[in-house]
Amino acid sequence: MALQIRRKGIVIVISDFFDDEQQILDGIQHLRFGGNEVIVFHTMDPHELEFPFMGLVEFEGLESIPKILTRPSEIRKSYLREVEAFRLRLREGCEKNQCHYVLVNTGQPLAEVLSTYLAFRLRTAASK
Repeated sequence: MALQIRRKGIVIVISDFFDDEQQILDGIQHLRFGGNEVIVFHTMDPHELEFPFMGLVEFEGLESIPKILTRPSEIRKSYLREVEAFRLRLREGCEKNQCHYVLVNTGQPLAEVLSTYLAFRLRTAASK
């Protein structure tokens, strides 16, 4: 996408970012190198963020990852730790490239998410 952009502008990326992390960060860096302002909206479902599952659950993997039958209580701590580490790496990569990172919990109303971000943007623009 970065190669197709002819003029500098604001690029908003909305994704769950479940892909190769380094390629994602390289793409963001390429957009910034081209002089664009980049805003990253990282979408995650409340179940991904909280992992509230109980009992015996079969999880279906992304793409070619096989299904897994497990007891969520046995993996909850490690799952939440890995999700937090993933979010932190993505956020740090955005900050390194001077991009805004916004976690979007899809359980929240979109208007609330956007108004919170726009208020943040207004405050940061006023302080410059």
